[in-house]
Amino acid sequence: MTVYIENHMPTLKVSTIASYQQSLRVLVGAFGDKYLDEIRRGDVAEFEAEQSRRIGPSKVKHYRAALSGVFKMAVVREWIGDNPCLGQPPIKLPRWRQHFLTRAEWPRLYSRLAEPLRSVAAVSMSGGCASEKSSI
Repeated sequence: MTVYIENHMPTLKVSTIASYQQSLRVLVGAFGDKYLDEIRRGDVAEFEAEQSRRIGPSKVKHYRAALSGVFKMAVVREWIGDNPCLGQPPIKLPRWRQHFLTRAEWPRLYSRLAEPLRSVAAVSMSGGCASEKSSI
């Protein structure tokens, strides 16, 4: 994984590097005692199952992407034959539903907010209702 960090990281944005570094710390903690060619699909599945009991699916998916990137580079360099992250079942993320406030809901929400959230909400609603007169 060290070679991946040294070769791939300089091509990324600073925010992406910070996120990958955190992920790679977790991955090294989980797989650091193994060589890449010793990590099997079952190992990846076990790691993801363990992580899923502690963190959300979005972060597990992020860990898989980082680990897969390491394996992709190793396959390209012909250090290993295949990427054990490929062929894993997809990690399902919850579908978030957007909800827009009705005219009746806005005053109820606004009356229950404390400052500074009340001011932030008022500005947000007035900006979001540009085509209508705001009732604030």
